[in-house]
Amino acid sequence: MPPKKKAKTVKKPSPAYLAELEKLKRTKRKKAVGNTYQIPYSNEDDEVGDEYWEVYILSSYDEIDMRTFEEEEEYFNNISKVKQELKDHPDRYERDIVWTFKLSQKKGGVLSSGPPLRFIYRNGFWGYNDGDVDIEGDVPDELGVERLQDFLCEKFQIGEESMSGGESGEESMSGGESGSEEEEEEEEEEEEKKEENAWIIRAFKERAKEETNPHKRKAWENATTALDNISLTIHSVEDVKNVKGVGKSSCAFLEELFKNRDEARKEKEQVAEDFFDVVVSKGVREAVASLPKDAEITGGIDGPLRVNGKINEDFHARGCPFELTLGGKTWVVNGTMDYGGSRDWCGIFTGTLTHKKEVVSISLTSGNDEQRNCDYDGQWDYFEEDEQQEIKDALNDEVFSSYEWNYIE
Repeated sequence: MPPKKKAKTVKKPSPAYLAELEKLKRTKRKKAVGNTYQIPYSNEDDEVGDEYWEVYILSSYDEIDMRTFEEEEEYFNNISKVKQELKDHPDRYERDIVWTFKLSQKKGGVLSSGPPLRFIYRNGFWGYNDGDVDIEGDVPDELGVERLQDFLCEKFQIGEESMSGGESGEESMSGGESGSEEEEEEEEEEEEKKEENAWIIRAFKERAKEETNPHKRKAWENATTALDNISLTIHSVEDVKNVKGVGKSSCAFLEELFKNRDEARKEKEQVAEDFFDVVVSKGVREAVASLPKDAEITGGIDGPLRVNGKINEDFHARGCPFELTLGGKTWVVNGTMDYGGSRDWCGIFTGTLTHKKEVVSISLTSGNDEQRNCDYDGQWDYFEEDEQQEIKDALNDEVFSSYEWNYIE
């Protein structure tokens, strides 16, 4: 058997960077939010009667395609560079307008509704008249996707010569907003960051209250005020170590807070992972019985089962674990999938093959017909070439085929 080779190190974006990208991805829109529109039940009806369809706008936002910043190393963990690039070259990146809405049906005197849907104006931010529209979610056949799209396009004046008009309370398709709206959005963003830092501020206030020395208590109060005035989300001590009023003791306390929080998260995540492992091996009943009393179980008819906020796919890619026989040995293949849902680009499987005490790490992309399994990493040289191909074929059949890809018709 050939010697094991050390897997090469691949630079990856940090979770904190990806979290900031997710926030930067969307910019809230206020107009039309909260509006309710009624559609005649039948296409043959000119006016709304006792039976009708109702659309209630829950939210609206601009959504930027951030894949460049998720995939290109030059931007990794440098959110300032991302912001500058978006500011300098905004037209390089696709930007959609999205409305989330609740669709209800009034029939037989009862108004019933399903899960929220999304109406998307592709690249609509720039006011292109030929931008495509799409609805994500299940639209009843009695209404029809095309009819609903036409109705919403008319309400939001998509496809009209003038994209800046619209009935009162509607969107402006030109993407421009008044200075007062921009200020309000900045204030909202500031408030969101304060909310994300709130747990830190609370901990520092409690620490100040516990201090009996008046001079030290004042120092803790000053540190609390300094942290409360920071206009960014605090992810680590590095974010505040140069802030006036935040000294060594405050940094040490903050580091301890992050450590305790991370340990608590890891414990909750481990509980969830153990739960779904038991589900795979012994079933749901045994898994539920194994949970500690403080475990959070959520989910229902319209969504996946979650334990402490985690779902099965956070630990097991679809189709995993499964067994694969190579050279007379039975290996258990398990791992996770980096998949965003109906993506054009390759998904990445990262996992292991395990046979008794032998554990081999691998990584493989899905790829399309022209670029199938275009990139792979890990300890592939542990196996012979024919065995490597068997592993790839098995992952294509058992894992990648369980996901939807835009390049598959």
